[in-house]
Order: sequence, then C-alpha cells, then structure tokens
Amino acid sequence: MNGKKIKDNKGHAITSKPKKANAKGVKPVGADVQNIDFEKMNYILRAKKFRAKKRLGQNFLIDSEVLNKIVSEVSSEDVVLEIGPGLGFVTEKLVSVAKKVVAVELDDDAIKVLEKNLGGKENFTLIHADILKTNLKDIFKDEFAAGKKIKVVANIPYYITSPIIAHLLGEIDEINNENRSIISEIILMVQYEVALRLVANEKSPNKEYGMLSILAQFWADCNIIKNVSKRCFFPSPKVDSAVLKIEINDMPKCEVTPLLKRTIKAAFLGRRKNIKNSLQNAGFLNVEEALNKAGFDVQTRGEKLSIEDFCRLSKVLSEYGAK
Repeated sequence: MNGKKIKDNKGHAITSKPKKANAKGVKPVGADVQNIDFEKMNYILRAKKFRAKKRLGQNFLIDSEVLNKIVSEVSSEDVVLEIGPGLGFVTEKLVSVAKKVVAVELDDDAIKVLEKNLGGKENFTLIHADILKTNLKDIFKDEFAAGKKIKVVANIPYYITSPIIAHLLGEIDEINNENRSIISEIILMVQYEVALRLVANEKSPNKEYGMLSILAQFWADCNIIKNVSKRCFFPSPKVDSAVLKIEINDMPKCEVTPLLKRTIKAAFLGRRKNIKNSLQNAGFLNVEEALNKAGFDVQTRGEKLSIEDFCRLSKVLSEYGAK
C-alpha cells in the first residue's frame, strides 16, 4: 500500500508510512471500508424505518447479489409487472433497466414510500390494488393489442403462492387464459420448501410433488435459479427462500381432457391410498377396468404418476364417466 502524501510544519512534502496490523493481526480502523456493502446498509436503514406487516408477509430483500440476480433476468426491451414491490428495492433496479415497469401493491404504507421514491420515473407506473383482483389485459392494454409479452417479478409469501400461480397461469384445465397469454416468464421468490414443491415431479419425495407442482408445470417450465438465505431479508424470516424462473409455454404439457383436473385432485387427496381407491372414492366409474386399459397397476399411488400419466389416465376415465 502506498503511503499518504502530507506536509510537515515547514511545508515540505513527506510521505507517511502505511498503517500495519497490530501484533495480534487486528487491522486498523478503516482498513476494510472497501468490503462494506453500502447498498445493503442503505436498504437495512430504510427497512428499519418501515413497520413491516406480518399478515402481508413483508420481509424485504436487502442482499445486493440476490437483487442483481433477479434484475439480470430483465433486459432494456422488457415490459415488467412487479407483484408486491414493498419498499421498492427490486423496483428501483428494475426501473433502471427495463423499458417499462408496472408495480401492483396492496399495502397503503408501502404505496406512500413507492410514490415518494419512484413517482417521478417516466417508465414506472404504480397501481394500488390486489393482484388477485386484477386482469393483466386491462393493465397492459397496449402490449396485449400488439401481441407483446411481459415478464413478471414477484416476491410472495407462502399462503398466497397457489392463488397467484393460478391467477397468472390459469387452472390446469383452463386452455384459454388471458393472463397467461401475455406472460413470457415469471421470476418468482418463494420460501425454499415451496420452491421444491413447484419444481417437483413424480420422482421427487412424495410430500413435495402435488397439485401445486402440476399447476405450475402444466403450462410452464420451472427451475430454481438461486437459493436465498433468510439473512438476505429484513426483517429476517424463519426459513430460507429461493428464486425460480418459470418460462411459459404456448402449449400445455399434454392434452387437456374433461376429467383431468378431477383425476389429479383425487389422486393427491388420498396420498396413502392406491390410485384405484382414490379414484373410486372420488366417484369415477369402472376404475379398475380403466386403469388396466390405461396400463397402470391398481396398487400404484397417485404421486407416482407424471403429468403425462394423468393426461392419459383421465382420457380413459372420461370414456367410463363419473358420478
């Protein structure tokens, strides 16, 4: 390290010696300033001034690396919908990158903060509403008319994951869904255990694979792109999280049949029962005959069937009907 140039009391230039660690190896004050994450400190200070609401699952992301990872999925030509922007830490970065950002926030207090900090940005629009009560076609009229797709960025609590996924992608058997038709991909932050459920398949541990897995994957490809420690949030939650990329497909994984959703629901309601008993309890007719025709063992459990298996089975079950 070079010494610092200073002058003595006669005005002659001298060079001070660089500070060294003391005998115990402790670095002098100021030696690690370059290692301090000032951006994170700023986020923490701002978050501390805000009274986070547990009922809304408000845990604000303060880690610069994770924030940058999320924003790296967005380009300068993208139109972005952000769900639940909170204090706007992700939003501020999105606005600096994306062509257009529309944020939908429910909390009155967060709205005030967002309006104050981002209200003057030309490419930013703030909507005070519940995302579950909005229609993306109404919000993105120009994009919808032009056939342009948008990206969605969201950090959502566990209790609202399924409703939001269903709202954005449509139900399993919902072929024509206007919200899904305008989305190209979703960058989603959720609790880690929920992330495992979203990407699970028939080969995953039984309690991970279920209705939520199929709901997310029937119209999309889901992958975890980053694990996120609970220490990356303020206030810090009790569990870790993960960021997923959900890429929307134009076509479903397989053919949608009249009894598809009912078949899947019946299979996962009776996890400890074999598929034959689960389907019979759900009112399907001639179940054993249908299983044999579809090529499934009657002792198979529903959680061992893939999405494609469910499509094939429901197609055969439709031939026999249900009560």
